[in-house]
Amino acid sequence: MRLSEATLSLAGLSFRYHTADPSLPFNLADNHLVFNSEPVANPDGDYELIREEDYDLPERHPESHLLCDTKVLRIGPTTDGRLHMGVKVPWGDAYQPIAILEKDFSRGVVFPRWLDQSGAFYHYPFHPPVNDHILFNRMACFGGGFLHCAAINYQGRALVFSGTSGVGKSTTAQMWMDRGYPILTDDRNIIRFMDGIPMVCATPFHGSIRTINPKCIPLGAVFFLEQADENRCTPLSQARAAARMMANSMTPNYSHERVTAILNTYAEALEHIPAFHLAFRPEPAAVDIVLDVLK
Repeated sequence: MRLSEATLSLAGLSFRYHTADPSLPFNLADNHLVFNSEPVANPDGDYELIREEDYDLPERHPESHLLCDTKVLRIGPTTDGRLHMGVKVPWGDAYQPIAILEKDFSRGVVFPRWLDQSGAFYHYPFHPPVNDHILFNRMACFGGGFLHCAAINYQGRALVFSGTSGVGKSTTAQMWMDRGYPILTDDRNIIRFMDGIPMVCATPFHGSIRTINPKCIPLGAVFFLEQADENRCTPLSQARAAARMMANSMTPNYSHERVTAILNTYAEALEHIPAFHLAFRPEPAAVDIVLDVLK
């Protein structure tokens, strides 16, 4: 599906992507297509796809002012008060401009970039790490946190199984799916208060399980995963659980305000629901031990 405009609805917020250039239509992959919704008059995020040569790039501050500098991504201030985002191309060491954004990530322009040396433009504006950084930064302005977790729909409430890469989030999700419980996604979900209720909302970012259920459901409990020789489920204090949620989240560490907003959301959510450390073996009994503590 070739589009000139798309509006993604995530966690009750709307993110509009559009281009006025007929040579720059873009595709929506399946994981984003399920979030496509009707346009809104005032989206919470608004991003235009435009060719770099058609845009007057603002001057950047020196590299010493960079807010984020990783192997693949750089974010830093421009002299006119905005932010520039750059990505490292697959060849060479140069970082190429990919976006110019307002400081609160509410709007900006995104440039299509070369993915290889063949000269073909890549028109997809949702390629990581660009779009996920735009989304989690903007979501943080509304107190929403992107948590690395699998989220299971258990009797209308979300059981969140959080951990680092490789710990078994997808494995856990599959075990629950085998019992007939649907998932939201198996890798990243949003925690955000909506109408005073802590909610868990799916994102387009899945792990090895490609199933995405674009819903928001109330948060029921949080489990922090650890692979072990035997299954154990141990309650955690609110403070320890909040710290572990932050450690497992995509956080804009260059913004004290946004990090604080995410932490406050997690801390308040944990006042309403229990949290546990789940040491588990990848076997059906790991599901049973969770069901036991929920009784």
